[in-house]
Amino acid sequence: MIDATQTTRTPPQTTALPPPPAAKPEIAAQDDAAGYTDCVDRCGGENLFTAAFETSATEVAVKAGDSTDFTKVEGDAFRTDAKGIVMPPTHGDVDQGDLGDCWLMAGAAAVAHQDSEYIQGRISKNADGTFNVKLGDKTEVVTATFPNAGYADATPGSQKDTLWAALVEKAYAQQAGGYGKLDGGNSGTAMEKLTGKPSTTTSITASTKADDLYTTLKAGKDGDHPMTFDTKSSGSVSPLHDNHAYTVLDVYERDGQKYVKLYNPWGVNDGARDLSAMEHEMKIEDLVKSGAAVHVNGG
Repeated sequence: MIDATQTTRTPPQTTALPPPPAAKPEIAAQDDAAGYTDCVDRCGGENLFTAAFETSATEVAVKAGDSTDFTKVEGDAFRTDAKGIVMPPTHGDVDQGDLGDCWLMAGAAAVAHQDSEYIQGRISKNADGTFNVKLGDKTEVVTATFPNAGYADATPGSQKDTLWAALVEKAYAQQAGGYGKLDGGNSGTAMEKLTGKPSTTTSITASTKADDLYTTLKAGKDGDHPMTFDTKSSGSVSPLHDNHAYTVLDVYERDGQKYVKLYNPWGVNDGARDLSAMEHEMKIEDLVKSGAAVHVNGG
């Protein structure tokens, strides 16, 4: 395992931080410094700081339908099969958009991938068509009315009845005070809000050994824990991007080489690319070169 001095519990709220980026003090104040991901200008390309981007919590919940910047999307949170049985959400349902909330989207994809029942158990539809989304110990009531562009895709790859990721993002925005408040954050905290379990953040430094990082990730995978991986601010090994959060899909060894498979929450970009293009098999040594932190939920 990585040296215990490098491993700290990711608390839901922390105040002991170095000075955060001036534009995002509200978000930074909630997150552990080692696990903070500032993916502005990297997540999906150009960030769309529109009027809708800074919409207040009340407007997100109530007035979205009155704006041409929003569209109501018909459907349910989760797909059903031919027999009407609800199908579990998957990591591939997450299609981030341009908002810099890779930390939230990677965390949501990680929970869907490893503990999908938590996602299903925290989202329910009301008789009036609104949805209850439980984040931590609070439940947000949101409509299926979403910003037209730049946010989590409510119909990823043109799939119907896959609203859950967009609902989670909207509920998180409502709780935080607006979509713009989600620009940068901690995926460990995001997973905590979705599972109710604590997350552990392990920093990756110049002294981190590849075998130790692999041991940490393999233990998380073997324990069926949702996990995310944060890249550092520069020097990430291609195809990884700097200042970005990824979902850990798998951890394995093949022909003596240790690998980790990651998912980029940019997703299929409204069907413009295959899901496989966003799933990256990385050598563990390259993750050490690229990494800033690993978050393990429930570990």
